[in-house]
Amino acid sequence: TKYETACSSVEKVQGHLEHTLDQRFNTTVDELQTWLQPYKDTVAACADATGEQPDIENKLHQLQDALSKVSAGESRMAAAVKQGEHLQDVLPSASTDSISHQLVSVKQDWQTVLSSAQRSKASLEEALVQHKDFEEKQQKFDKWLEEIEAAVGTEFSLKADLALKKSQAQRFQHIQQGVADHAAMLKSLKEQALDLGSKDNHDNNLSRRVSILSGRYQGLTNAVKDILGQCDQQVAQHEEFHQGLQEAQDWVGDAKDQLTSLARTSGSREQIEKRLADVQLLLASKQQGELKLNMAVGLGEKTMQNTAPEGRSIIQQQLESLRKDWQAFVSSSSETKASLENSLLQWGSYQESLDQLTKWLQQTESTLDKDLPLVADLKEKRAQLNKQQAIHQDIVTHQSLLEKVVEKAGQVTSDSDVSATREHYAELLTKAQNRISHLESVVSDHQQYQEALQSFRTWFHPAQEELHGCAEACTERAATQNKLKKLQELRPYVTTGQSKVEHLSSLADQTVLNTSQPGVKHIQIEVKTAHRDVDEFTRDIGKVSADLEVLLKEWSRYEEMEKELTTWMTNIESTLKAEVPLVSTREEKKEQLVKYKSYHDEVMKRKAAIEALSQQATVVMGHQAANVSLGSQVTNITSHFQSLTIISKDLVKKLDQTVTDHEHFDVAVNSTSHWISQLGQEIQRCKSDTTQPMETRIKTLKDLSTTVQNGQSKLKAASDKTEKVLSTTAAQGHKPITKEVDRLRKEYEQLDCSLQELQTSLTQTSISNRNMWKLWRHSPAG
Repeated sequence: TKYETACSSVEKVQGHLEHTLDQRFNTTVDELQTWLQPYKDTVAACADATGEQPDIENKLHQLQDALSKVSAGESRMAAAVKQGEHLQDVLPSASTDSISHQLVSVKQDWQTVLSSAQRSKASLEEALVQHKDFEEKQQKFDKWLEEIEAAVGTEFSLKADLALKKSQAQRFQHIQQGVADHAAMLKSLKEQALDLGSKDNHDNNLSRRVSILSGRYQGLTNAVKDILGQCDQQVAQHEEFHQGLQEAQDWVGDAKDQLTSLARTSGSREQIEKRLADVQLLLASKQQGELKLNMAVGLGEKTMQNTAPEGRSIIQQQLESLRKDWQAFVSSSSETKASLENSLLQWGSYQESLDQLTKWLQQTESTLDKDLPLVADLKEKRAQLNKQQAIHQDIVTHQSLLEKVVEKAGQVTSDSDVSATREHYAELLTKAQNRISHLESVVSDHQQYQEALQSFRTWFHPAQEELHGCAEACTERAATQNKLKKLQELRPYVTTGQSKVEHLSSLADQTVLNTSQPGVKHIQIEVKTAHRDVDEFTRDIGKVSADLEVLLKEWSRYEEMEKELTTWMTNIESTLKAEVPLVSTREEKKEQLVKYKSYHDEVMKRKAAIEALSQQATVVMGHQAANVSLGSQVTNITSHFQSLTIISKDLVKKLDQTVTDHEHFDVAVNSTSHWISQLGQEIQRCKSDTTQPMETRIKTLKDLSTTVQNGQSKLKAASDKTEKVLSTTAAQGHKPITKEVDRLRKEYEQLDCSLQELQTSLTQTSISNRNMWKLWRHSPAG
């Protein structure tokens, strides 16, 4: 019946509308899920609040960028909810459960992602604050450490006098206190690095940096302690020398004053004998003064080794003045003794004078006949020389006594009686002069050796400090190049050092000929040490140069890799971030997809280069001559690369969807066009086949009418896909697409008109047949 037909048509229309709403809802939910998935991926990738500061900043920037898109997500969510509500309004309650479940699930996903993003943002901000605080403290400590290292390296030097040495010691006491005061800061950095490092499962670079600072701090502590020990030792030596010099000067001054008071030759014989006895007592105590002299000279020579050149000349002048005062005292005491003895001689007889002179000659000869023992050091050799000079001076001063004896002998006897005494005196004088010449040569040889040794040490220590500075770990590539250049400048020092050591060895060979065995061993140790120092200096220059060249080569390789990767990423990023132009046809879209797939493949192939760069950075940071952190740079490049991977992947996905949408549109158009064509043929057959019974033709017509009504959904689906395709198609490609859809609409309208015409024709034919039937039944023949 017509009612059933109408109900059937209404049910079909209702089903079509429900299907359309369901499609729209599903499309909206799919679009929301498609949009939400990269959002989820971004939030998940940024959830880990570990890594270095640039990595955390990059994650925080990505999260902030993601959170700025919340409104877009909420609008999409609202659209999905609206579509779902529309669908729930028209569907029976039994069919709305799945829609409600979908909406609840999508809302939960959205709220979960938002909550996770907020928590991750708070965690990243907290980690960033901690990292910045650590960086600020670490930079402040590193700056202080560099300043103190520089101060320690430049401020410690040999000083000229005691006041400057004390000032230097006080300065390093202040530095040591400052270093000790910074121990708490280093401990705080260690604890903070451990706290941050415990969260970082990928790279414990913070602890490594603090470990390097700790090593430098410990090295600085030890260096300051050693330098302060040297300063204190130098101050103590200089004070000891001043005390020894003052005691020697006081003794010589007191002795000279006593000698001056005993030098008068006038008075009675008893007075002169008393003065002579006092002079002899003074001469007997000369050994004590000589001991003080030698002590002061020894302390002075030891002090000169730790004194600046301008201060050494002052010490040498002081020692030379002391020696001159001593020689003047020795000469004056001998002259005074001889003068007093001469005065006594005038009181005694000739024989008494001759006996006294003979006894003195025998005693002096006995002293000169003794072999001089070999001694160990320069101080003892100078003491021997001083002793022989005193004997020689005593011989010279007794010449006046000899002349008086000769004069008195001329008065009482012949000159031949004292000729033997005169010859004996001349032999003693010659022997004393020869011994003094020999000892002066021995002292001169040892003095030249000591000066050569001091010259070598003065030359070697700065060169060694320069080498040690070049051996310290490098923090920059430019510093490595500068150190290599400095090492090239140090290479001529090897020749200089070898020349100085050879000269030192030559002087040592000459010195040991007149040195005792302990002194020989000491000299041999000093020469051997000098040879070893030069050999180690030569070897260390080669080793440090080789290490720095290897480091520089690895560093250059890293920089080349980093530059090549950075240039490539800049170029590919500009390509990927450039706006993708819209094209007109499906084939052009496929070509575009293939092109961007090739870009994505190129990006993925570069993953090995990123890993190689990371490995090369590890090689550079792990080199023993390096103290550098490339982790931040590698992390930035890796993050940049991951960003490019996501961009290229999203572009390929977007273009792939564009091609798929166009293909679906073409399939829908072709399917609808084919359906219209077949239906038109059915209508045409029904129209032309008049042999069938009218009831059959009417039933066929109803079926065709139902099919045409259902075909509206196909046309609607094609129209809906048109909107998607047009949004991703260039303007010049819109016309062919809309033309196709317009053609379908026109053909569908023509099909509907043909169906209406057939229905009208069949209706008229049916009415005509019924009229004829009625006429036939009521006709007389009927």
